Amino acid sequence: YAIIEKDIRRLLSYHIVSQVGYMVCAVGLGSEMALNGAGAHAFCHIIYKAVLFMGMGAVIQVTGRRNILDLKGRNLYRKMPITLVLYMVGAFSISAVPLFNGFVSKTMIVAAAGYGHRPVIELMLHLASVGTFLSVGLKLPWGVWFGKPDGSEDEIADVKEPPLNMQIGMGLGALLCVITGIFPQTLYKLLPYEVHFHPYAPSHVVASLQLLLLTLAGFCIYIDKLMAGKKSISLDTDWFYRIFGWTVLLFCRYPLNRFRNLVQLAFADKTEIAARLSKHPYALLEIVWYALIGQEKSMTELLQRTYNEKDYRVPIGIGVCASLIFLFLYALIYMRVAG
Repeated sequence: YAIIEKDIRRLLSYHIVSQVGYMVCAVGLGSEMALNGAGAHAFCHIIYKAVLFMGMGAVIQVTGRRNILDLKGRNLYRKMPITLVLYMVGAFSISAVPLFNGFVSKTMIVAAAGYGHRPVIELMLHLASVGTFLSVGLKLPWGVWFGKPDGSEDEIADVKEPPLNMQIGMGLGALLCVITGIFPQTLYKLLPYEVHFHPYAPSHVVASLQLLLLTLAGFCIYIDKLMAGKKSISLDTDWFYRIFGWTVLLFCRYPLNRFRNLVQLAFADKTEIAARLSKHPYALLEIVWYALIGQEKSMTELLQRTYNEKDYRVPIGIGVCASLIFLFLYALIYMRVAG
């Protein structure tokens, strides 16, 4: 889904899921090396994913666009070269390019699968790494900063580097990606178990470079197909609950709406009476009073009268007298109970 996605934020969000998948897989393997790899990858992922989101956030802020199709062919690499370089540090990190921190943590997890004799898991981890490099390390920067113009591009005014504070934030994150990639011992000190793994062994470096170069070759061959498309919403698992959502809407529009109309017709008179009583609450007392004394008064006539406080105002002395009587009775009952 990340490979076909054109929305840059959704594309990066897909890779949150994929990178957490590496960690879950490592925990499932359960060995000390795998658990070290899970911890290392969690640490590295927080750093390089922050750099990636900050880089794309800078592009969105400056251009006001978030779709690759709206950004390709505008040569943003000339106007935002610093953002491009810092983004690529994060992209190389998540793609497990040697000398970047993602290479250290991903290689540890893949090696743990190999040492644990899990060839299928090892292969799936390699394939996931290929997809990550293809979408985040190649397709996304090519479409955003480079890309072939197709004649439909409109001009984006005032494109420039983001504010200095944003560049500093990206720069610090990129620096951490490089430091922990070149000096993995700084990362190993934070892990739960003692580390005896050497990520820069020739076999690990050669295997990683082979995958990266083959992915790059495939991208160059199929670049036109990968970058083609039109603006649309890519559906994945939300396809299921979208169908359920349409079912709910249809139910509300037809059966439930008809039931509401029937209820409304059945209780229309009652609701009208209740509405009038809410405007003139004393009318209910008058209806009861006239019924008790046997005097005929039309209910409709009473309900249609407008409430006027002067009609129900009584002298203040009556209220005071009633209050004194209540207090006297209360005191009498209290003394009788207390005595």
